[in-house]
This record gives sequence, C-alpha cells and structure tokens, in this order.
Amino acid sequence: MRKHRFYYDNHLNLQQDVTLAADLSHQVSRVLRLQPQDQIYLFNNSNVEFGAIIKQITRNTVTVTICDSNNIDNESPLKINLGQVITKNEKMDLIIQKSTELGVHSITPLGSEFSIMKHDHARIDHKIEHWQKVAIAACCQCWRNTVPTIHHAATLTAWIDKNKDPQRLILSPHNTTIKLSSIDLQSPISILIGPEGGFSDAEVNYALEHGFNPISLGPRILRTETAGPAAIAILQAMGGDL
Repeated sequence: MRKHRFYYDNHLNLQQDVTLAADLSHQVSRVLRLQPQDQIYLFNNSNVEFGAIIKQITRNTVTVTICDSNNIDNESPLKINLGQVITKNEKMDLIIQKSTELGVHSITPLGSEFSIMKHDHARIDHKIEHWQKVAIAACCQCWRNTVPTIHHAATLTAWIDKNKDPQRLILSPHNTTIKLSSIDLQSPISILIGPEGGFSDAEVNYALEHGFNPISLGPRILRTETAGPAAIAILQAMGGDL
C-alpha cells in the first residue's frame, strides 16, 4: 500500500489534532479521496515522521490526530550546497527534484551572463516559491524529513563573494586535472554549475580568483540539468549514503 506523506510547516505533538492547510486538505480529500480513519504521515524538518489518522473531513478542511512518531534520519552526512545558474523552467524543476532526492543541503538559483532569466525580482520570487514546492514534493516521494532550502536568487558574483564553504568547486569541461575523488568530504562543499551556454571566461576567472577549484566530470560535456545531480551523486557514492 502506498505511504501518503506530506509536509507540515509547524510543530507537531502526539495526540494533537491538526487541521491541514487548504491545498493539503484538497489533495487528501479530493485528489487522493482518503477517508476518516485512513492513515497519513507528516514531516516538518525535524527528522521525525509523524503518523496521523484522519479524524474529520469537511467541505474545505481535513483534521487529523497525531498518533505516533518515529525518529527517521534520512539526511546525508555530507553538506552539499548547489549554486545553479537559472535554466529553463522544466530543467530547473528537474535539477531541484533530483538534487533533493540525492540529499543536497541547499540550492541557490543564480543569474549569470548567459542565463536565460534576468533579475525580474517579482517573477523570480514567484519562482522561488514554486521551486521550494518542488523540493517539498521530492521529499514526500523520497522519504526525506528535512526539506533543502531554496535560497533567494543571487547574482553569480554575489554568491561567490559570500561563499565561505571550505570546499568550493566550479564544474569546468576544460579541466582534466582535479577530480572529485580528491575532495575533502568532511567539510561543507559548494558546487557551482553554469547555464546551457556555459560560463563566460570572466565568470570562470572570478570564481577561480575567489577560491573555487575547477573540477571535471570526465571528457564528455554534460547538460546543465545533468551536471549538478551527477556531481552530487558522485560525492554521495564516495562518502555519503549511496
């Protein structure tokens, strides 16, 4: 039987009655057509999964009772922060979905010289909300109980300037000397991935001047939607939980 898991953005306690938000109530009652006494599971960024029994369904709301809790830590031991230059909608959704499944800690959407989306702040704020929902849906599916943070968008140079992670990597198809196998996995890692058109020479030089190390994922040129998840998967296989 399918396990129905949902994100609840608040504290939860045993025996507590919880009224689900309107969109979640709609999904439970109208989309999944669950009934009173059916069980669902809630998570809330606490590494705890809460079992809940549907108590009441009305026209617009669903109320559940929290009946049990289990400490389930499915988080990666690696702290991987992805800086991803903004891509076309479906590609960005895919990057966020797969990176979340693979255990990324955070994702920052970036604007660059060759990115397709310029900094229309209202539009990007709307996209951030959408991308956070993509990450939440991926957590529901992959059984993570902690949702990775989707940070507010930044320019490439601003993100580089603020980045203090001990391991800072920029994917470079022209580098064949530094491999991911040489990376220290005991400290936080930032990975910088460019857009479909790649980085400009000035952007690469700026990253290198500010402590980023160029890495290669092999002789083949990967699409932007492949590169980030591939790098995360390799790091997880080396020292994470894959």
